[in-house]
Parts: sequence; C-alpha cells; structure tokens
Amino acid sequence: MRRTICLTFLLLSCPLVANAQSVRRLTSGGKSIAEKELEAKVRNARVIYVGEEHGNAKHHRLQRDILEMMAKAGPAVLGVEYFPRSLQPVLDKFNSGEISLKDFPKAIQWKKVWGHPYSVYEPLFRLCHERKIRVVALNAERSVVKKVRRKGLKDGFSVEDLLMFPRMDLRNEAHKERIHKALLKVHPMPKSMLDHFYQAFTLWDETMAESTANVFLRDRREGLRVLVVAGRAHISHGTGIPDRVKRRTALTRLTVLCDSSGKAEPGFADVLYFSEPKAKRKARLY
Repeated sequence: MRRTICLTFLLLSCPLVANAQSVRRLTSGGKSIAEKELEAKVRNARVIYVGEEHGNAKHHRLQRDILEMMAKAGPAVLGVEYFPRSLQPVLDKFNSGEISLKDFPKAIQWKKVWGHPYSVYEPLFRLCHERKIRVVALNAERSVVKKVRRKGLKDGFSVEDLLMFPRMDLRNEAHKERIHKALLKVHPMPKSMLDHFYQAFTLWDETMAESTANVFLRDRREGLRVLVVAGRAHISHGTGIPDRVKRRTALTRLTVLCDSSGKAEPGFADVLYFSEPKAKRKARLY
C-alpha cells in the first residue's frame, strides 16, 4: 500500500515517457505557432513556466532552447523543481565555476536527489554552465513534504514549525479538484489521506512559488527573466506555481505545457508543446 501511494504522488507530475524524435508542434489558443512566435512570447514575459514530463528528452530540450531565447533577450535565471532549497550552496559553487559540469551530477547527488537519467537534463545545465546562467533550487525538503503527506499540517507540526512554512493557500477549489481527481485516478484513498496529499502538494507549490518570487527580490538586474521548470501538475491551467507567484508579484508570465498524450487543450496553458509518446519506462519510487 505504501509503495503504491508513493508512486501515486510521483505520477502526478510525471507521465514517465522516454524521449522521442520528431518535429516540434507548438500551439497557442488552439492554433499552430512557429518558434519565432514562441520567442516573441518569451521576450514579453518575465516569468516563463515549462511543465514537463520528467525524463522526456524532448521536453528538456525545449526548456534549454527557451532558456537560450531568454539569455539572448537579457539576464536570465533557471529555477528548478529538481532540488530542495538546502542544496543551493552546492548550486552556488556550480554557478561560480567551482564545480565543473562533469562533476556536477556527483556533487548534487543527482541519483539520490532526483534519479531520472541525467543525460536528458545535461543540455540544460550545459547551457547554464556556458552562459553563466544561475541555477536556483526551488523545492521544499522531501522529508518535510513526506511528513505532511503522512500526518497533515494540523497534526504533524507545531505552531512554531508552521510559522517557518511559506504562506499556504488551500482554498483554491479549482486547483484542489484538479489534484484530487488526478490522485484518485491513480489510486483510491480515504478523504483524510486525500487531504494530506493535497496539503503536501500545495506545500510543494507554495515553496516553489516563494523561491521564484525571492529570485526577483534578491537579483535586481534590469529585465531579469526566470525560467521555472517543474512537473506538469505544478503548472497546468496556470494553477499550482504560477498563480501563487502572481499572488506574491505581478510580473508578466508565460505558461508552456509539454504533452505527449495529445489530450491537452488550449486552456491548459498559454502555449502547448505536443510530442509523440514512446514506450513507458519503469517508474522510480521516492
């Protein structure tokens, strides 16, 4: 039962498809767009979100290309779901050149912390290394998220603990319904467990939103743009991370959702990127 529940939580953000080779198909408002149009949209936004299927090489390549568009337009920062904020000192050494691109996976403990094949993420980090683009860890500590998932916010933490959390909004009914449906589609669970899972998922989103907003508070470069890369469930329909960042700062945004199912619709994001699915690989359990 426990293993199934862990897998359920992972599958929300990760349909787990391997990479496929094909021509990109980008749409906006239900109409196909060229990459030049995507670049124009990127230039007009300050926060760009790309919702990925973890480990899909085509999706990570799109992220890399969008980040390059951003770097051409002005200063850029990459914010990633992959790492908890406690690993920022390691990322700072990578950002400063103290850790080489070759040594980066070992230094960041990639296999333990994230686990998906590093090779498909490498082009994104290579660009950061070459262009001196700062990488920022956005996520909450996995142990804390796990505790919320098991016990919930009310019973699992003291008032002092809760004061250390980002401000949590659990009242977005549309977001709650979307996440509940996704959870129940994978595995039935009682309401109390469902509520705890939703609280944990919201803690993820709120922490990543707070981290994203903090980038702009700490990095005052004019025209700064931030690329936020995370699982699809954290970005779809503009709820999850995007609306929580908006609550903290009114910067212009662009949401891009990657999809290999062909079922995504215009309301899911400002831009949809469709890629063909390939055989599923075995899921890694957290």
